Amino acid sequence: MYVLLPSKAGVQFATFDPNTFEGLSAFTIHEKLGHNQALIHDERLFLITTDGIIGYDTFTGQQAVFMQTSSVPLSMGILGDKLVSLCGIPLLRNRKINTDDFCICVNDIKTGEKLSQSQTIHESSHPALADGIWFASDGFIHRLSEDCELIGRRRLIARPDAPLLDTNDYVVSVSDLGTLEIFYKETMKRHANILVNKNNSLPLAYDNTLLWFTETVLRQIDLDSGSVSTICEIQNPVVSSLAKSGNDIYSADDKGNLVKVSIGPPVSVEVLRLSEKQAWKPVLSGEYLYIASPEALHQIEVKS
Repeated sequence: MYVLLPSKAGVQFATFDPNTFEGLSAFTIHEKLGHNQALIHDERLFLITTDGIIGYDTFTGQQAVFMQTSSVPLSMGILGDKLVSLCGIPLLRNRKINTDDFCICVNDIKTGEKLSQSQTIHESSHPALADGIWFASDGFIHRLSEDCELIGRRRLIARPDAPLLDTNDYVVSVSDLGTLEIFYKETMKRHANILVNKNNSLPLAYDNTLLWFTETVLRQIDLDSGSVSTICEIQNPVVSSLAKSGNDIYSADDKGNLVKVSIGPPVSVEVLRLSEKQAWKPVLSGEYLYIASPEALHQIEVKS
């Protein structure tokens, strides 16, 4: 298990055994972070710094690779042996970023070599990496090849407010008003439009199903049929993303509680108080769930 913690000298990176919670390694990253996103791949930690995307060895902390983007990376994802980043166009000698125009950059994840770059994109969303590169821009959903060649695009009804979701057969655009626009991955044909409800969290995608807390109600969306069913209602609004282990769904509400919902049947709800303030995104690793609050990092055994 890996943990990133802010410190006065930079960012502290620590590795723990997921079962014993024993510390395995730790080091400080002195580069200033540009965006709060981290990826782990093949024992390398990838971070977006103000210098660009850097891959660090997870044991020694040494810089292992630097991604050559020529633009300012804002978000990133992994597609096979490639790292794909959404980049802003630098202005005024790189001191500012054009917040209206972006590009997609594709790099070799081992060497950092830039393999391809898209044309300028207007008002883009973070790319979804599913059988190619998908992103929303200018009222359309676009699909690029891994070489950044345009395969096709389809018009969107609502502006997405979250990264596009990847399921077995579909790519889904989500708005915070509760609209889902579902497209076939293979053909880009529109499959369905669904209005669910206003929400404070992101849906969890698995197989061809979404689980989504729309404020206090957990809903299940069958993407094949387009049906929406209510699983349960809880007391406080959920504000974190969701984690799934078997039939158990974990999330954090706005009162600092960890909420566990067993979607059954039968359906059951358990609430564990973690903090008087707030709790953040739950993360599953092996037989344990980890969740941070302002006071501590909590380790909770997950029973199957």
